[in-house]
Amino acid sequence: MEEELQCPVCHCIFNDPVILPCNHNVCYQCANTLIHPVSRIVELPSAYNIVTQQFPQHDADKVSLLSETVLSDSDSGYSASSSGGSDTPCTPSSTTIVNDPFHSHASAISIAQTTTPATLTGVNLPSLPESVSCLTCPICNRASFVDDRGINGLPRNKAMNSIVGRYTRTLDASLRPPLCEGKSPQVATVKCLQCEVLYCNVCREKCHPSRGPLAKHTLVNADSEKQEPARKIGYPTLPNKPITSLYCLSCHLPLCVLCQDEGRHKNHEVKPIGALYKSRKGQLSQQMSSLSTKARQAKDLVMALREMPAEIEKSSNELESKTVTQLNHLMELLQRKKEDFLQIIGKEREAKCKMVQEQLQQATMKLRNTTGLLEYCIEVMKDNDPSAFLQVSQSLTERVACNEQQWNDRNLAPRTKSEFEMDLVTSSMATEIEKLDFFQMKVPSKPVIRAEECGSRNNTVTLSWVAAPKSMVEIFRLEMDDGNNGNFREVYAGKETVCTVDGLHFNSVYRARVRACNKAGSSPYSDPLQLQTSEVASFHLDPKQGHCDIRLTNNNCTVTSESFDDRVVLGSVGFSRGIHYWEFSVDRYEGRPDPSFGVAFYDVDKGQLLGKESRGWGMYIDESRSWLMHNNEHSNRHDVGVKVGSRVGVLLDIARSMLSFYVNGKQQGIPLALPTSQGNYHARNQTLFFPAISVNRNVEVTLHTGLRSPTQPLQ
Repeated sequence: MEEELQCPVCHCIFNDPVILPCNHNVCYQCANTLIHPVSRIVELPSAYNIVTQQFPQHDADKVSLLSETVLSDSDSGYSASSSGGSDTPCTPSSTTIVNDPFHSHASAISIAQTTTPATLTGVNLPSLPESVSCLTCPICNRASFVDDRGINGLPRNKAMNSIVGRYTRTLDASLRPPLCEGKSPQVATVKCLQCEVLYCNVCREKCHPSRGPLAKHTLVNADSEKQEPARKIGYPTLPNKPITSLYCLSCHLPLCVLCQDEGRHKNHEVKPIGALYKSRKGQLSQQMSSLSTKARQAKDLVMALREMPAEIEKSSNELESKTVTQLNHLMELLQRKKEDFLQIIGKEREAKCKMVQEQLQQATMKLRNTTGLLEYCIEVMKDNDPSAFLQVSQSLTERVACNEQQWNDRNLAPRTKSEFEMDLVTSSMATEIEKLDFFQMKVPSKPVIRAEECGSRNNTVTLSWVAAPKSMVEIFRLEMDDGNNGNFREVYAGKETVCTVDGLHFNSVYRARVRACNKAGSSPYSDPLQLQTSEVASFHLDPKQGHCDIRLTNNNCTVTSESFDDRVVLGSVGFSRGIHYWEFSVDRYEGRPDPSFGVAFYDVDKGQLLGKESRGWGMYIDESRSWLMHNNEHSNRHDVGVKVGSRVGVLLDIARSMLSFYVNGKQQGIPLALPTSQGNYHARNQTLFFPAISVNRNVEVTLHTGLRSPTQPLQ
C-alpha cells in the first residue's frame, strides 16, 4: 500500500495531501511547485475549442474552459466541445479553471468580461486574465487553470491524510532518534522544528545543546508531533461554518443548506451526503470484491509462477532422462543389429573359405592324377614297339577320355565368389534418423466414432473409432451407460480402436463415447453413439457350461446325453433383466425319461436333475405329468406330459421374479418364484439367470430361440 501513499512529486509519504481537478493527489507544498503563470506554459495555438460554463442566473460571471488539443502528445483528460456546452471525451488534453469553493459567485473568474476578443479563422478567442495560473498534474499531464486563490482552492484529501497517519503510526510504533548509536537506541523525547530531527535526552545534550545558535531553535514534544501532525498550510474557513449535510455532484464538494439555497450551487445536482456516502461506499465495496477476486487469482498465478522453475527443472530432467533412455535403447538395437550382421558376415566368410578349401583339395588331387596320367602317356608314346603300344593304347585312351570328362566347366570354375552378394541398405534408416525430432505433445482432439463400422448382435455391441488427425494418443478410454440413460462408466482402456462389449441387456439402448488421452491431458468426449441390443435373445447351448456326458449337435442347439443319469447344460447367454422366452422341441423320447427345463445360476451342479439344489429352477416332465422343482422341493403337479414333437416353452420375467412354463402353447399352472435382485445370493454374487436343461440318453431335444414371449402369464 505504500506506493499509494507516496506523492508523485517528492516521492515521500503524503504530507497534507490535496486533490487536483484530475483526481490525483499531491502534497500541499508540492502543489505549490506545480503552479505557474499561464503565459509560461500556454501560447494561443492556431486552433482550440472554447466552452462557456453557465452558472446560475444570479451569478453574473461565466467561466470559460479552454481546451488545447495540441499541447502535448502525452496529455490526457477531456477536451471541451464547442457544441452543446458540455464536456465530451476527446484527444488526450484538457484545461480546467478551478474556483475556490468557499468564495461567493462574485469572486468567480469571468474570462468573458476581462478578455478582449481576438479573431482566428472566424472564431472569437478570449484572452486570459493575468490572475489566472495553470497547474499541471505530474501523473496525467492534465493542465488546470486556477484563480488568484491558487492551490488554496484545492480540496484537502481528508481520507488520505487519515490513512497516512495510521500508516506512519503502524510503521513506527515507538519513535527512534536517528542519531542514537549502539544496538539499542533510546526513545525520542523531543523534536527540533528547525532541524526537523528527533532527539533522545542523550542525543539532545550531545548534538543539540541549548546554547549558541541552537539556543533559538524550538524543541517540541516528540509524542505530540507524532500524534498531531502540524498543518503547515491552512485552508480558508468560513466564519460560523455550518455543518455540511449535502454534496454537490457538479462541483464534487460538500455543502451546507445555506450554500445550496443562496450560494452558487443553487441549481446544481445535490444529494444528501450520508446517503451518497453509503451508495458510493457500497459501489466501491462491490468493485473491491471483484478486484479482490482478481487479486486472489493473481496471487495464485504468482505462486504458480514461483513454483514453475522447479517444475520446469523437474520436467527437464525427466525429459532428458527419457530422451537418453530412448536413444540408448536405439543405440542398443543398432549395436545388437551390428553384432548380428557381423556374425552373419563371419559365417558367410567361413562358409566361403571352407568351400574354397574343399575345392582346392579336390582340384589339387585331380590335377596330380591328370598330370601323372599325361606323363605316363608321353612315356608310352616314346615306345616304338607297335605291339606293346597297341596292347595298352585302348585302356589309356579310355582313361584319358574319362579324366577329361571330370574337368568339365563346373569343376574348372570356383564354386563360390570372393565377393559377398549382399549389402546393408541404411538409407531409409538414415532418413528416419534425420527426421527424428521432438514432438510437441498437445492434448489430443476428440476422436470420432465410425458409426458405419459399429453394430450390435444379441446383447453384444461392437464399437469402432478413429483418432483425430495429427493427434498423439497414448490410450483410448471407452465409456458406456447402463442402457437406461444412467451414468457412463469405463468399459475399455487401451490403444486399440475396436472394442466388443458383451453381456449387455437385451432390448436396451446403450450410449457410448470415447476420448483420447496422453500425458498432456484428455481430449473432449466424442459425440455419443446409441446402439440398441436385440429385442429378443438368440442363443445356443454352451458346451463349456455343460457336463462332460452332454452331447451337442446342430450348431449346439440339439442336446442329448451319453449317460442314463440326468446331466445339465446351460445356454450361452445369461439374463439380468427383461422378459425372455425360448422353447424346446422333443426329437426323441424313449423309456419314460424326465427332462427338466428351466433356468440356473452359472455354478449350478451339472451332474443331477435340474431343480434338485438351490441354484436351479425347473419343470421336469414325463409322458403323462409334470412337476415344478427347486431346492429338491416338488410342487404344482399337472397331468400333462410330452411325446415326440411336443414343444416346451420357458418364460423368464426377471422384473416380476417369475418363471413360467408352457406345453404346446398352454401355461402349466402358476409361475415358479425366483429370487429378487435384493435376495442374498443374487445380490452378493451378482449372478445371471442362464437358460438350462437336464437330459439323459433316452431323450433328445432341440432349442428354439429368438421368439417373442406369449401373453402375460397367469398369477
